[in-house]
Amino acid sequence: MSKPTPMIEQYAELKQKQSDAILLFRLGDFYEMFGDDAKIGSRELGIVLTSREAGPGNKMPMCGVPHHAVDSYIATLVQNGHRVAVADQMEDPKLAKGLVRRDIVRVVTPGTLTEQVDPRRNNFLVAVLTVTGGSGAGLAACDASTGELSATQVDGPDAMKLIADEIERIGPSECIYPADMGECGAQGNAGLPTIPANSTAFSRPLTDFDLSRAKSTLLSQFGTASLDGFGCAGMELAVRAAGALVSYIRETQMTSVPQISRMRTYHLGEFMRLDTPARKALDLFGRERGLLPVIDNTSTAMGGRLIRAWLERPSVSVREINERLDAVEELAADVILRGDVRAAMSRIHDLERTCGRIGCLTAGPRDLIGLAASLDAAAGLAHLLGKASSKRVQTLRDELDSVPEASARIRESIQESAKSSPSEGGVIRSGYDEEVDELRKASTEGKEWLLKLEAQEKARTGVKSLKVGFNSVFGYYIEISHANAHLAPDDYIRKQTLANAERFITPALKELESKILGAEERLVRLESAIYRQVLEDVSRYLPRMLETARAIAQLDVLACFAEDARAMGYVRPQVDSGLATVIREARHPVLEKVIGPSRYVPSDIDMACDDARLVIITGPNMAGKSTVLATVGLITLMAQVGSFVPAREAQVGVCDAIYYRTGSYDDISSGKSSFMVELLEVATVLNTATGQSLILMDELGRGTSTYDGMALAWAVAEWIHDQVGARTMFTTHYHELAALEERLPYARNYHVGAVERGGELTFLYRLARGSVDKSYGLNVARMAGLPREVIRRAQQILKDLESIQPSGGRQMTLFGWAAEPPVAGLEAQSNTASDIAAWAPKVYERLRDVDPDGLAAREALDLVYELKAMVEE
Repeated sequence: MSKPTPMIEQYAELKQKQSDAILLFRLGDFYEMFGDDAKIGSRELGIVLTSREAGPGNKMPMCGVPHHAVDSYIATLVQNGHRVAVADQMEDPKLAKGLVRRDIVRVVTPGTLTEQVDPRRNNFLVAVLTVTGGSGAGLAACDASTGELSATQVDGPDAMKLIADEIERIGPSECIYPADMGECGAQGNAGLPTIPANSTAFSRPLTDFDLSRAKSTLLSQFGTASLDGFGCAGMELAVRAAGALVSYIRETQMTSVPQISRMRTYHLGEFMRLDTPARKALDLFGRERGLLPVIDNTSTAMGGRLIRAWLERPSVSVREINERLDAVEELAADVILRGDVRAAMSRIHDLERTCGRIGCLTAGPRDLIGLAASLDAAAGLAHLLGKASSKRVQTLRDELDSVPEASARIRESIQESAKSSPSEGGVIRSGYDEEVDELRKASTEGKEWLLKLEAQEKARTGVKSLKVGFNSVFGYYIEISHANAHLAPDDYIRKQTLANAERFITPALKELESKILGAEERLVRLESAIYRQVLEDVSRYLPRMLETARAIAQLDVLACFAEDARAMGYVRPQVDSGLATVIREARHPVLEKVIGPSRYVPSDIDMACDDARLVIITGPNMAGKSTVLATVGLITLMAQVGSFVPAREAQVGVCDAIYYRTGSYDDISSGKSSFMVELLEVATVLNTATGQSLILMDELGRGTSTYDGMALAWAVAEWIHDQVGARTMFTTHYHELAALEERLPYARNYHVGAVERGGELTFLYRLARGSVDKSYGLNVARMAGLPREVIRRAQQILKDLESIQPSGGRQMTLFGWAAEPPVAGLEAQSNTASDIAAWAPKVYERLRDVDPDGLAAREALDLVYELKAMVEE
């Protein structure tokens, strides 16, 4: 292979530093990709693949993107799972001697992407590590675009499961872990919690997770002498994860990332537990019919991210919840104040992400102008809230620091009409820097200066034909004809002789030329240098500005809840530490929005751990049993995030967890049937729920045979009632479970009924006391459009099956056919299917060879006693 060109050699050296990343190499006005990177870039970005001479007789694939639009291309590559390294020119090509010096200035990964990200969602990077044996785990999460950093630690045998659930909740785009198989293995190994499928995972040097180094990293990042103020006592694994995370972000961004100015440590018990099945079943974040699209009327991107975070982690603190509710109540009651607050919010830009870009030194001039305007709006917002009475609003008002020093620094230096990039010029305000003003004047008024000089020289020499011109080789010159050459003053310096004229330069013209030629390029360089200094100056105020941003986000969400309450008729829930959930005229917030409030049929819910803690709901298909479950779950969750709720009145005792088991899906990738998924979810509930939890069980046992399913449902219901003691709603088509009300003191039967007239089924949708004994499955099949022949055949089969049932219209129960509910102690004598299966073969063997006609009376009686003894055994 021929020797590569110097530029390709330089590229190869930089590529070797980041061999696992696509290298964007700055060449003039473009960032170029070469070799395999170019092939990937061409495919992912949809741009033309060309080639470049890499040496004598050697061509190399190449493609490129314009420098001014590089961020959008980087985002596309990263969102498609690639790491991107950016190599920039480290000196002015016009001033460089030989090859322009280049170096990698940043590495962009899925978790460190700060541009072109969803404005209403965080982009989290997480670090995780576990101790040998999985008895402890540490987790840290950071959104580099906002500077939000948090860390937690879990100890005990369930650490891996709990940390995996937390990672699933966070939904990171990237995860890092120690490259030590003894402590934390690669994805899928026993040493590493399960990483979500849409997250990329990278191992990092074990030294990054060393406790001493992690502490040093965090102390230098926060500028403190101790980590005690961050609540890190006894959380060494959390500290190690956080330190490794900050090291990684510093390394990739190649800056000090000052936007990461604090760390919040937390324990999982501080928030309501919502595992993945519960989040899916409640459909919190569905695009069209999820809870978030219905209640999210926030005015800022910051508020949009925070309302999602609150829904992901509802509070379990009665004090915290009621402070939020007090604030919502105040804003809901004052329509003028609420309107003014939301109007002020609409003028505020995304301060958090602007601060993130400032910290990474990638913020543009328009970002700074928007920042100054937002800080001014924050001052106005604080004024609006001057007479607020609720504690939370008062606290947030006092945290609204308008940071006048930052605003003044921006306004004195940056043009209001500045373009989006400092490289486009026109960034620095006129009058701020004398040299900038001169260069700007030279670039815009150069022609006028030349005309003025020409007039001056004509008057000075008396040569009317004298002219000032420009030549790309010799630059600017003064031209005089040969006939008038003797009139040239002594300070004229001959530069070129032509056939009919002489060309001269003067010190004044030379000075003017130095100002005009390249003035625009020098202006851009100077403005860029000044702009970077302004960025660095403003970055000193990042902690204060981020505090303001976080306060604005909370006010935005609280004002949003107040707007929802007034617009949708929500009421303030009474939230306490009790174990009761009592809701009058409860409504499903999403379904009500879809079908309209006039058509929605509300229901009353009454559950208390010392009274009706196990609610068994029967009723036909399509009648709304599952809707009732979701309604209770959503109202409980809304109350615990501090929102008003869709009901006439509501009392909610704080729940430490919501378990919503549906199990109506399989997990093919891991070889789990829908029934196995169902049982795994049930096992989680039975093993982790407490008396303060809310359990929503939807049709347990439908994935297996009738007897097995009913037996499981019965046993699970008893266990939850007797052992867990949690508020539980249990929907079922096993009408036999209605007998539990007579057996269990805290069980209550409810139903969602329907009326059948002339074969037509009318659903009532309202929850009422008592149970039903019919599911109307064939009616629903008819509504679904099954062929009439199928419906008729099903009716015949149903009639045949019902004819097998003994007379009297008795229901089949777990104790056989009985007219009355079973009584305590009967189980030991019951002829259940399992009992029959145990003694039937013995009876068969005993009777097979018996000749009834040959038995004497005494022998027949002895045989009966023998069979009786076999049954009793």
